[in-house]
Amino acid sequence: MMRVEDADESLGFWTRKFEYDERPAGRWETDDFANYFVEPAGAADEAMSVELTYNYDGRSYELGDAWGHVAVRTDDLDDAWETLMTRDAEDYRDPESCDHQYAFTKDHDGHEIEVVRR
Repeated sequence: MMRVEDADESLGFWTRKFEYDERPAGRWETDDFANYFVEPAGAADEAMSVELTYNYDGRSYELGDAWGHVAVRTDDLDDAWETLMTRDAEDYRDPESCDHQYAFTKDHDGHEIEVVRR
């Protein structure tokens, strides 16, 4: 779960940069907050999702509060990284600087996202 300050921007980041889809019936709303669930396009029903939590009260968050980073897997790290760079994702730690085992980008709120070779 990641707490986000702008639900539309966060959903857009995951759908545009990573080609994730919002799960069918993947939105859960209460009077105080909404949860959005995104996962890789075509993922199996039992696949894990990224939960984006948006609180309606307008609060902001500090990075590092009760979480480290999110990791996504890929079969071809260099190809995935090239796609992310084409989509203007942040070049935080490229595959070469990580011995071609993984790489890191950041979302618009500064959350670290590890792209790791399967």
